[in-house]
Amino acid sequence: MEKMKYNSLTLVPNENGTAYLISECDRDVTSITIPARVNGLFIEEILENAFENCKGLKSVTFELADNESIEKDEYLRIIGAYAFSGCVALEKIDLPKYVETIDRGAFYECKELKSVTFGKYVYVAPFAFYGCESLKECTSVGETVSEGVFSQCKSLEYLPIDERTSEIGEEAFAHCYSLVNVTLPKSLGRIEALAFRSCYELKSVTFENTSNWYSKNCYFDKERELDLTDPISNAKALCTMDFDDGVIDWYVKK
Repeated sequence: MEKMKYNSLTLVPNENGTAYLISECDRDVTSITIPARVNGLFIEEILENAFENCKGLKSVTFELADNESIEKDEYLRIIGAYAFSGCVALEKIDLPKYVETIDRGAFYECKELKSVTFGKYVYVAPFAFYGCESLKECTSVGETVSEGVFSQCKSLEYLPIDERTSEIGEEAFAHCYSLVNVTLPKSLGRIEALAFRSCYELKSVTFENTSNWYSKNCYFDKERELDLTDPISNAKALCTMDFDDGVIDWYVKK
């Protein structure tokens, strides 16, 4: 089985010839439908750089697999590294719920991207949405917020995290200028360095279920450090963060 053209897509077979992978798309495309199957074979993966710099691409539609296909695990699993990077006209992406991985930089600098949805248990790799300046809405990324994943998302108004989130990676929300009020769930156990660097408009931070030792919204004041003269005995220092040129010590109750 050899590679083939399907509409504006170039398809190549996987190693055992049981599925197709999307390797490339015509760069002048303005809209595209990703099929669930072609010639009886399912689409397993969008390979890295497949749609990179398709600057006129505004619309991507995913044809959904039927119930029988889902039971056989024959469906799109992976959005490859930098697959849609530089698609500066793309405004919305609704990924099928059965996608398992959004790889590194998959939507890097999609500057007009405003809304992203995907399944509950997808892994979102570092820098997946870096530089998506118009992004306002995004499904929760779950347990781990990867390094730089929302850095430079200047329009992001809330944290796409939930009660499953246990870790926020380095520079995950750096330069998110539209963040004003942030709530960190009680599940959170680790915040890496620079996670909220240069979030200049951030006014308040609420730590769920830690009101007995965090009581004021002064955690990001560049002129002072947190007052933890009498910290709870089982509080563990996790990291030192640089925020707007200030240094802040973070603690999470265990």
